[in-house]
Amino acid sequence: MRFLELIAPAPFERYFEQLAPLVPEQAPPDVPAILALAARYGLEMHLDDLPRLAQQYRLTLPGLPPE
Repeated sequence: MRFLELIAPAPFERYFEQLAPLVPEQAPPDVPAILALAARYGLEMHLDDLPRLAQQYRLTLPGLPPE
């Protein structure tokens, strides 16, 4: 899957560069590192919402059991 994201103002684009290694394709995501990275950029993560969102949008997320 690919998508185009336009980010303004800079340097928020670096968030995605730093996030990529934390969510490898063949391994579970490094959740503590993701949360620390998000905090450095002033982001809030609501991980408790992931199961509901995955079901609502028919997503398969690593680490979550399929419905």
